[in-house]
Amino acid sequence: MKDVFIFMIVIFLSFLLYAGLTEPPLFYEGDIAYIQSLRKPNTITITAETLIEDYDDNEIRGNKKYKNKLIIIEGTVTDITEGMFGTLTIDLNYSVHCTLNKSEKDRLLNISKGDRLEIKGKVNDSIFSTIGISDCKIIKNFYK
Repeated sequence: MKDVFIFMIVIFLSFLLYAGLTEPPLFYEGDIAYIQSLRKPNTITITAETLIEDYDDNEIRGNKKYKNKLIIIEGTVTDITEGMFGTLTIDLNYSVHCTLNKSEKDRLLNISKGDRLEIKGKVNDSIFSTIGISDCKIIKNFYK
């Protein structure tokens, strides 16, 4: 009986070790080229805090400066959702609403509220103090 108990413990510990070592990382080695391809010279790099301040200060000027332009935005995740029709969204700093491509779904598995992300997307518009960004791709998670 003692041998069966020890055998079960070894199997259980082996399973835990395997499960802990097989969690997929947020990015793989091959993603370096992917990340570099997202950083193009005509892309505006900005923090969520600055983008929100610019729109709060003057929405018309914010639209002129950012609307329909590609940006790389860094901010803190405040919400992660999947809509009824499979729409994936991340909110940064409560006021920046990023709609992600469906290809990003696996990367969302490793993101939590409070993480600091860098996301690339196209600014749409500001509606009711929420800035919409579409076609988003996660570039970097600073906490993982």
